[in-house]
This record gives sequence, C-alpha cells and structure tokens, in this order.
Amino acid sequence: MKTFIIKVIIWSILLITPILICFYIYGISPNISNNQSINHKLYISSQVVKSPLQIVAIGSSITLNNLYAPTIVTELDSSFYNFACSGLNISSVQFMAEFYMKRYNYKTLIIASQIEDFNPEQAFTFPTEREFNMMYNQHYYLLSLFSPFKSLMPFTSINTDSTNLACQKYDAWGGVHLYIDKTNVEKGRWDATYKIHNKENCYQSLERICQLSQKNNISLIFAIPPYKKGFITEDEAIVDYQKHIDRCRYILNSYKYQLYDFSEDSHFDESHFADIIHLNEKGAILFTKLLCDQLNRKI
Repeated sequence: MKTFIIKVIIWSILLITPILICFYIYGISPNISNNQSINHKLYISSQVVKSPLQIVAIGSSITLNNLYAPTIVTELDSSFYNFACSGLNISSVQFMAEFYMKRYNYKTLIIASQIEDFNPEQAFTFPTEREFNMMYNQHYYLLSLFSPFKSLMPFTSINTDSTNLACQKYDAWGGVHLYIDKTNVEKGRWDATYKIHNKENCYQSLERICQLSQKNNISLIFAIPPYKKGFITEDEAIVDYQKHIDRCRYILNSYKYQLYDFSEDSHFDESHFADIIHLNEKGAILFTKLLCDQLNRKI
C-alpha cells in the first residue's frame, strides 16, 4: 500500500509539473473555452488587475481594439482596465458585466459595440461562472486537471502579432493596438458587408445590463464606433441598421442612459480602419478622444 501511494504521488508530480511550468514560467493560459481570447484575457487580468477599479470596459473585439486606454486614463483621470475579448456577443458581455461588478465594484462601464455583437450565435463555448472564479483565484492547475476541456489542448500559445486581428498582445490596461490598414489586411475582412440577423434576444441582454447598472449606480457608457464605408450597402441593411441604433437608444434612454453614436462620424476615413468595423491604433486614438470629449462635456 505504501509503495502504491508513493507511485501515485510521483506520477501526480510528473503530470502536474509541466502544466505549472507552462503557467508560471511561460505565461501560457489554461483553456476553459475554445475561444483563446477569453482564456488569455482571464489569465492575464487575474495576474495584473487589483481591486478596486473605477472604470472597466467589457465587450467584444470592438471594445478590445477600438478603445485607447492611455487616453481614457488621462482624460477621465481614473483607474481603468479593458476586460474585452474577441468573439463575445452582448449576452456574454452581460454575464461578464455582472461577474466583474461583484469582483471590482466598478463605477463606470464602457461598452463599444457594433451591430455584429447582437448576433445570438457564438462560435465557441462560453466558460461557466465556476471556471471564471477558478481562473481568478489562480487555480490554473485545477482548471487544467478537472475542468472539462473545451478544446483538444489544455493550453495554447499566444498570438502577439499586431498585424493580425486575433492579436492578444495586451497593453498595461488590457487593450490591443492593431497595426493593420488597407495594405496588410485580409481582403475578405476589408470588403465584408453586413448580413441581417435576428437580434431580439440580444436586446434583452442590453436591457439587463442597463438594469444592473442602474441598480448599482453605475455610469453606463454605450458607444457605437464608426464602420468603414461599404459595410452597410443594401437598402434592407440600411433600414435594419438604423432600427438597431434606434432600439439601442430607446433601451438606454429608458434607464436614463445615453447612446454615443459615431457610426457615420465624418472624422474617420479608410486610414483609421483595420477592417470593415475594427479600428487600427490610429482610429482607436481618434475614437477614444472623441468619446472622452463628449463625456467631459457631459460632466
């Protein structure tokens, strides 16, 4: 029996040690989703973010790429972190808004959103609240050993290429700066057009975000960034996009919040875009400055 126990201990060490090396030496994040952006953002933010936070940004890659953190920190003079991840829809944003509110008790929530965030379909498995908590309590080895794998590998290498839209090279505030323009973007992403989809359930999620914000005295800043010319072309799409903006404005106004609409702002040209709806660093700097200017005038 004693020999058996010793063997179990030895094998356990042999299994766990490589995982710990990956986490603590190489900074590789455990997979709790088949969306690597979620995996790595949770891993990184659990390491660097200290409570409390005054301002948080939560959203999809639109929030991740289109906000320029140094401007927010300087213009709004507040502690800030961008928890956004690529691929999220507004329903997942709702979950994360609730999760981070409990953990950080933030006072301002910024969401930069495009109409694509209101698509109910997500091409990945979203982590459970238990997995979120385990990640934030830094129980990485437990996650890898006992949490159900959502992909074939327990950890994945990190994309640090700033000329790739999947880049996960975060700045000190969790944002990603893209160095992409018309010369090095994938043609399919540069010329993409909006396809109408059902958004009704997602509007309910926006309403719940408003309710959460109102209940906890959170200042909700919901902004629609610009899209590149050519994204909305067909007549039905133009009508649907305007209905979307009107619906978002109606929901926000119902809870005494404002919609910040930059969707057709004339300050932006092709040089500001990384693809049809994402801004590169130049565009993010301009968008964030315009948004902060409006917020400061409101204050």
